[in-house]
This record gives sequence, C-alpha cells and structure tokens, in this order.
Amino acid sequence: MVEISVLIIPGGKMKNYRQPLLTIIIIFATAYILTIVGCAKAGGGSDLSAPAAATPTPNSTSATKDADKPIDLKMMRECSANEFQNLQAWSNAIDDSNEAINKVIGKLDEVTTKLAIIAIKKCDSVVEYHTALPCKRTSVLPVGTTVKGYDAFRLQARCTITEKYLVKYNKRPAPAQASQPKPPFAPKVPVTPSQPAEPIPQQPDAPAQGSYRQCSTDEFVTLKTWRTSLDIANKNISAMNGNLVFNQNAINAATSATQLCEKLIAYHQSQPCQREKAYTGQAMRDQCKAARTYFYDFAQRKDSLIAANARLYFDTAVIANKSFRTGLGENSVYGNCSVSNETADTITYTGQPALVKEARVYTNNDVENGRNMFVFKTEEGLKFECYGLEYSSILTSKTEVVRLLGNKETKISLRYELN
Repeated sequence: MVEISVLIIPGGKMKNYRQPLLTIIIIFATAYILTIVGCAKAGGGSDLSAPAAATPTPNSTSATKDADKPIDLKMMRECSANEFQNLQAWSNAIDDSNEAINKVIGKLDEVTTKLAIIAIKKCDSVVEYHTALPCKRTSVLPVGTTVKGYDAFRLQARCTITEKYLVKYNKRPAPAQASQPKPPFAPKVPVTPSQPAEPIPQQPDAPAQGSYRQCSTDEFVTLKTWRTSLDIANKNISAMNGNLVFNQNAINAATSATQLCEKLIAYHQSQPCQREKAYTGQAMRDQCKAARTYFYDFAQRKDSLIAANARLYFDTAVIANKSFRTGLGENSVYGNCSVSNETADTITYTGQPALVKEARVYTNNDVENGRNMFVFKTEEGLKFECYGLEYSSILTSKTEVVRLLGNKETKISLRYELN
C-alpha cells in the first residue's frame, strides 16, 4: 500500500493546483514508486542501499578519510617501484608545505598556500589509492632494517598540518572524484644492473634454481654494497697470512662488514631471494664467517665482552675434574684468578666448553685499588676474578684479555661461536 501525503500550507488552506500540473506530479510520483519497487531485492527481502556520498565542499576532507587505525605492517605487501616513486613525490611535497607553514604560523601566506594546495592534492591522490592498496617499503641499511607503511591512516597523519592550514583559511580544494585504483604491475623480467655484484656461491643443500623469488632492485643494490664491504674486510684479514693480530684498518673493515652481514643474515633468513645465485641466511652466514670472527676476537670494548650475535665459551680443560664447592673452596685460586662458586651446588667440569654469561673488563678508573681486572662467570655459576692485567687503554678485546692473562702465566681459552 502506498501512502500519499498532501502538503499543507500554514494558515490551513490547501494549495490549489491546475489540473495539468497535478497530472504531471502524479506521473512522476508513480514513476518514482515503480523504480523503488523494481529495485527491490529478489525473493522479497529488503535491501538497504548505502546513501550517496555527499559532494565534498572546499572545506571538507578527502572522501577516503575513513581509516581509524593503522594496518599491521606484516599484513602489507611491498610497494612497487612506481608506487614508491609516487610516494616519494608526495612526501617531498608535504615536507615543503609543512616547512613553509611552520614559518608563517598564524597568518595566511600566498606562497605557502600554493605549496599547501599542491601537497593536499597529492595527499588526496595517495590516500585514495592506498586505502584500497596499502603497501610497505622495507629498506636494509647499514644502520638497520626499516619498514615504513603506507595506508590511509598513516598517510592522513602526514597530511594533517597542511590540511588544517588550508581549512583554517578556507583554501582547501575539494578532493578529486574517487576512482578505483588499478593493481600495480610487477616487471616481467628483472632488470640486470650494469655492474652486478659478485654472486654468493650456491650452498650444497640450497634448493634448485627457481625455488626463491627474484631479489628486488633495492635488495640487490644493498647486496652489492655488502659484497664490496665484505671483500675489503677479507682482503685486510688475508694480508696477515694467518698470523692474526689487531690492525686498525682490518678492524674498521671487519666492523663495517659485520654490521651489514648481521642485518642481511637476519633479513634473508626469513626473506631469501635469488639473482643468478641464492641469497639465504645460511649462505650469507658462511660468507661472513671470517670477517665476523675477526671482528669479535679483536673488537675494542670498554666493559662487557658479551655480544648479541655471538656466544662466548670458556674451555674448561684447564680445570677439568676439579670440584668447586659453594664460595671459595680448595680450588679457589687459578693463576692470577680467584675462583668462586656462586651456587649452592658443587660444580665440576670434565673439559667441555662452558657458556660464559658475564664477562667484564675493569680498568684502573673502575676499581678502587687501581688494579686492572677481568671478571667472567659461566652459565653454571663459576666466577673468575683475574687481577693485575696491564691494559694499554680503557678499550680492549677478547684476544687482548687472553694474551695479558697468558703473560701472567694464567691460561684461559675463550672463543666466540657465531649465531
């Protein structure tokens, strides 16, 4: 049943219409009702369609501004090269706009407004696009791996300063009509750099060619940097012909190589790729062994010798089959070291390696009596306090500690096992 309402004009009198006009109104009303009935959901169910989007006004924000929280980075795909190029252009525009706005706080400025309008138009474009197609950018750098997400929430946050400025002065342009973004296209064939990096040898147990995804251009550029850094370190180490000693050039090169190695080992352990050869965590771990070993053995440290990516072990052969009771017992002296058991149980080693949980260097400035010390404790709770070491500076290394103990006729063997 259709109910027709009649418009009543204040004053109690009905508006008089001429017959032709009334006929036209009835025809259009009937057409409208039939349109609604014709669009009803098949099967007799009701279908509440969404209201049409309101036409944005110059002071309104983007129609895509509906994200109330950021998307988890783990759920995002990697941005394509073209997408990231557009995002860089947007980021530069926003930076220029925000910088100009910060310089003219509290007043309208013509040049600033032009920059802001350019930036907000790019904001509308990238927000619209990445609302449907969010992506992330993973960058492996010498100082660490960074991951940046580009979704509606994060993009809108960057646009806030510019948008508020334009809205305040009624200068914000209406967002362009939304359109469905097209998925990014992946390149059909990877572009081979003009100077390819020296390939990492294939591991014996590595999967057959084609089992891994192709390394991206950015990944391969980072791999080239890593390869160059590693080659320099290995060259400096090889020049010593097996007689490894502290060398400033070698330690500098090994430090740089180790930093890159450990970042890339962690990255390619979970995200292996290939470019002629496979780049996996294990492949890179093997390639980096010499440089990393030299670094941990000779790295100059001020206090702790414990490292995050290598475990320190003590060779217990020198105290094998000796029992150490709680506190200071009958075996409480070894060379220039005082040995104590910090647990309630007797500790006896049979020559196996013992994991070192604490290893600390103390220089003259750290100890009241001015005696240089080296203190380490095993995982089982056996503590060594070694005195009278003649450090040449406040910095020393694992190799230097062992050498100085040897000068005191105290044989202590320590080695790092790389993670």
